[in-house]
Amino acid sequence: DKTPTELPQHRYSYKTDSDTGGYVLTFDNNPSKLEEHSESLTQPAKTRGLFFIPSLDLLT
Repeated sequence: DKTPTELPQHRYSYKTDSDTGGYVLTFDNNPSKLEEHSESLTQPAKTRGLFFIPSLDLLT
């Protein structure tokens, strides 16, 4: 999906024996912004995930 956004994104491509394509990871600390972005996509997301990446401050 090429829907414009101001949220940070990383785009990746993949290739298997039977398929090629791409996927986009979109990042933000505010889950409601991510939800709003996902609802605005012209091609709906096939999967969604929420990842918690702890701050290094929590580990010390």
